[in-house]
Amino acid sequence: MANHMYLKLLIILTTVWMSVNSIADEAEIEKIMDSIQSVLPGMEIDLIEESAIPEMYAVLIGAEVFYVSADGQYLLRGDLIDIPNKLNLSEEKRTVARKKMLQQVPEKDLINFSPDNPEYTVYVFTDITCPYCQRLQGDIKEINDNGIAVKYLAFPRQGVGTPASDMMEKIWCAENRQEAFLDTIIGLEFDVDSCVNPVVEHFSLGQAMGVRGTPAIFTDSGRYLPGYLPPDKLLEEVRKE
Repeated sequence: MANHMYLKLLIILTTVWMSVNSIADEAEIEKIMDSIQSVLPGMEIDLIEESAIPEMYAVLIGAEVFYVSADGQYLLRGDLIDIPNKLNLSEEKRTVARKKMLQQVPEKDLINFSPDNPEYTVYVFTDITCPYCQRLQGDIKEINDNGIAVKYLAFPRQGVGTPASDMMEKIWCAENRQEAFLDTIIGLEFDVDSCVNPVVEHFSLGQAMGVRGTPAIFTDSGRYLPGYLPPDKLLEEVRKE
């Protein structure tokens, strides 16, 4: 699953070598990469760069940030906080990575509920069986009236091949996805032929971006707003962009 199409497009692997060759020799690079692979086998490294801590490198895998000592002996997983400036440096890196990852998703693979001239855009990983996802969709008119476009991606919480996943595959195969989405929420059934759909890719992307529950809302900049937000709170958050 990690090798799926969207994951290969997250951040081009060649940027690793472009970023680190100016700050470390090849032997040091290989040592860091070997150390990471020894504890995280099979993971695709997207970026290695100097961190704010001397002799420590930040390593980006999808939207996860790790820190590895220059000798490859120690690995930390967690947030690096700039205390004087009260900045979460790890979250800043995650935000940039998420933005790039979302930009790789074809527009045709999204279900878009948008006003005519949106001022803001949010991406929402949704599960059609999730009560708070249904509540968010119930707010869609007010959200759109606030100038916010909502672009849905599929994220069946129990995984691929579950009833929720099957339901979302039907929605994404429907001729009118918006209508199918709304019909499914209110319990209406419809017949549709199976098709090539992006549900598996969306689920894999959500996992790589750190989604653990739904609705998972991301701003256009890649900032993560986990959980349901009422329309006024959502507007407040996107205005921070």
